[in-house]
Amino acid sequence: MTDALCVPHSCGSFRHELQRLRKTWQWLLPLLGVALLLFSAPRLQAQTTAQLTGTVTDPSGGVIPNAQVTLLDEATGTSRVVQTNGDGSMPSPRWFPPPTR
Repeated sequence: MTDALCVPHSCGSFRHELQRLRKTWQWLLPLLGVALLLFSAPRLQAQTTAQLTGTVTDPSGGVIPNAQVTLLDEATGTSRVVQTNGDGSMPSPRWFPPPTR
């Protein structure tokens, strides 16, 4: 007995092609998933730098030009000294946090 959708002499070929397609997708789909994870992982990483900005002022609110500011990372004990510009603004140096373990 033949299927209603099959034309004689083509049913075996159709079923064979369907089985071949299923076998192909059985290995192709996981491969595409792994590739997607590998290529998207670098974009999902956390931010690795920070920028600090600010203005140094005295108690009366006046800006202090050319002041030295010490940035301290309490987790590692490292520090960095930056100098404010003429209007008391601190440049925004890139701060590199310690690597995670």
